[in-house]
Formats: sequence, C-alpha cells, structure tokens
Amino acid sequence: MRFILASMVALLPALLYAQSPEALFRQGVLFQQQGRFDRAVAAYSRVIGLDPQSVDAYANRGSAYAQGKRDYGRAIADFTKAIRLAPGASDLYFNRGLAYRDRGNLSAAVRDFSKAVRLNPRYAQAFFNRGLAYYRQKRYAAAASDFARAAALAPDSPKAWYNRALACEKIGKPDQALEAYRKFAALAPASHEKEIRRAKERIEALAK
Repeated sequence: MRFILASMVALLPALLYAQSPEALFRQGVLFQQQGRFDRAVAAYSRVIGLDPQSVDAYANRGSAYAQGKRDYGRAIADFTKAIRLAPGASDLYFNRGLAYRDRGNLSAAVRDFSKAVRLNPRYAQAFFNRGLAYYRQKRYAAAASDFARAAALAPDSPKAWYNRALACEKIGKPDQALEAYRKFAALAPASHEKEIRRAKERIEALAK
C-alpha cells in the first residue's frame, strides 16, 4: 500500500524558475511522479517557505520522504504538521500510519489507522492496513475483523480476502477461512501465483 499523493491543482509542465507556491507545488508533484524525490522535496520545501499553512505541501513532502528516501522520521514530522493544520483529513492519518508501520511502530500505526476509519468509516485501505498491523502484532481476531470490513467495502480486492483467510485460520474458523480462500481464488490475477497455489492447497484441505 502506497502513500496518498495530494494534487492541489491540475498538472502543467513545470517551470524551471517558477516562484509562485502553486507553480512550485506542480513542480513537486511532477518530480514525485517521476521518482525524482530529492527535487520533489526541494520544491515542496520552497512552497512551505512561501506558504507555511500549505497542508498539501507538508503531506506530499512527507510522502516523498517516506516513499523515495525511506526517511520515516521526517515523513512522520511532516504528516504531523499537516494534521495540525487539517485535523479532519483521514488521508493524513492514513499516510502517517503507513510511515509508523514502515518504521516498525505498529502501535502508533494502529492508532492512526483507527483515527482514519473514525473520520471515514468507508476507508477500505485503512481497515486493510490496520488488519495487517494487527496481524503482525498477533492480534488475529482483530485482524480478521478488519480484513472482513475491508472485503465488504472493496469486495473485488483479492488481498483482503486472502489475508482474511489467513487470519481466520489463526483463530480456528475454518469455514470462514475456506470461504475467503475461495473468494480470493476467484478474484486473484495470475501474477499472484504463490498465493493462488497456497489458496488451492488450503481449499482442498479445508473442504475435506
């Protein structure tokens, strides 16, 4: 699951010596989409220098730090600044949750994903990622519940069904695991070869 990228304005060709916050922001988005993360960070930093209240600049700079530079400390700091400016934005908590998770702080990740789903109860990605965090914490019942919510909100998501099946097996619910494996097998693209093979093996074992 990757970070949500804010797009404040429609993309236009970046101007090399652009000075306005809007033009610099467009530069940052373009650089980030091209994978030129150092230049994206520099552009967003210039936006913040001109407009310290720019939520999108903090959010996107945080994503650039996390995505391209693996600097999760700076990413978390930027997402936190953005949250202070826009405390009702669920994507900001989601992004900070991803950064906390990637940094290894699962408890903080769970708190942020929980805040994201409180703000947006239909946030399938936040339920799914909270489920992953719960699973890594060995809180399998909570993980199974979150994967079920994610699958209900995004029923065409193979990963939600597959992870629900894994969690259901962990908590001794073979019938629910079997159903989830079957859903996954019906939806999964051929590129998920390893998971498809495991699902078929588990379907055969659980159906006996």
